[in-house]
Amino acid sequence: MSQGNTERYASAIRLSIVALWLLPAISAPGGAPANDNFENAIELPDFSGSLFWSNTDATAEYLEPPHAGRGPYGSVWWYLIPYTDGTFNVDTHGSDFDTVLAVYTGDSVSALGELASNDDDGSGEGNSGIWVLDVVRAVKLMIAVASYSGYGYGYGYGYGYGYGYGYGFGGNIQLNWAFNPYDGGQEYEDWTTNFWPEGNGGERGSDDDHDGFSNFAEWMAGTDPTNAQSFFRIRSITATNDGMAIEWEPALTSRLYDVFWSASPTGHYELIMSNLFDLPLGNGIIDSRGTGNVCGIYYIRVKK
Repeated sequence: MSQGNTERYASAIRLSIVALWLLPAISAPGGAPANDNFENAIELPDFSGSLFWSNTDATAEYLEPPHAGRGPYGSVWWYLIPYTDGTFNVDTHGSDFDTVLAVYTGDSVSALGELASNDDDGSGEGNSGIWVLDVVRAVKLMIAVASYSGYGYGYGYGYGYGYGYGYGFGGNIQLNWAFNPYDGGQEYEDWTTNFWPEGNGGERGSDDDHDGFSNFAEWMAGTDPTNAQSFFRIRSITATNDGMAIEWEPALTSRLYDVFWSASPTGHYELIMSNLFDLPLGNGIIDSRGTGNVCGIYYIRVKK
């Protein structure tokens, strides 16, 4: 079992352990990108980073809204679920075609609430950018990147019914993003006073007990930042008749937990359970999706 390590975002703590089964890979039909449709949006693999993609052969969906007042043409979709309040930046700098960009909330492509959108942020090459967007913990952000222009065709039927497709003049996308979390404010300051009443410790980025976790990460996890044996960890993983039992410590009712799974340490992490607070095992959950004899990685994220 691995103790784990803190990530660039202080409140997400990744711990790895060998699991015992694997989900089948999913591929998109035809030549369209895997995230062509809203319902197939791909989770951004980290809370900040860059990725390279293409919207070649991507389409627009029936009842999909225009993005930044254009189209829609050739849209592709990602999503991010903030683990706490904060701000979010996203741009398409480095893409090789004229993009439009939009961030929404909502569970259906026909019922979206726009948070922000941009056609051209002035950086050149028709790239788009959205800066310092205030976001709320656990509210899912849907991110659309589409082409500025394209072409479309449609079908019509009697009784006023019809539908159409919009293809974009697209190409290679570079998507860059960063989530900047709330830093705890006065609540964090009060917490540090309990452990360092003389004010001689508790800097957010420091690791005063040298256990591999920053003080901020220990505040988020609910562990003791002055005790090197107190840190957030996966305690056990056991094959049961109902699935894989994953237990971690501490497991606190004052925290929320997300459970991710991947076939490999470098693969895409799939969110399999989110915003858990009343844990069925008291200090963990049952992953009942399947059984088998292959390796995988569980990743537990703690939120406050």
